Amino acid sequence: MLLVSPHTLPGGAEFVGIAAGIGCIILLLISVVFVLIVRLMGWPVRRGAFSVWMNLPLFDPTGGADVVQKLNKEAVVNIFLGVLLTFLLPVLVFVLATVLESGGMLDPKTLIWMICAWPILPASLVMRGVAMCQVSELITAKRRRACAQTEDALQAVW
Repeated sequence: MLLVSPHTLPGGAEFVGIAAGIGCIILLLISVVFVLIVRLMGWPVRRGAFSVWMNLPLFDPTGGADVVQKLNKEAVVNIFLGVLLTFLLPVLVFVLATVLESGGMLDPKTLIWMICAWPILPASLVMRGVAMCQVSELITAKRRRACAQTEDALQAVW
């Protein structure tokens, strides 16, 4: 609402507030639906095998701690940044508009694009974090199964 020009018609400022509210609702709905799909429908292994290396090509498992710990850490960071970005993006844009003293930042077309991008960026980070958490749980379950099979094989030998 701070980015609305003071010369805007009275209905225009109200429209920006309504659009921002709808953006927040969309952000929440997208995140909740994705979490439900991941948890209830068994994504990503519902349709067969899942390759971590194919689906996370930029993830480097060799640098540092255990893969599961790294995935969990990145998941928490992504979810935290997604939630935080919801509140920081409007402030950041306002500060940039003030520092740059640009009349173009307050242009109605720019404002519309910012309102459209505002829910998408945090939602994508939250969804990425939830997906990484699910992948780490899959790796943990696979390790448990492998460990149980090894123990069964060792018991059979003795």
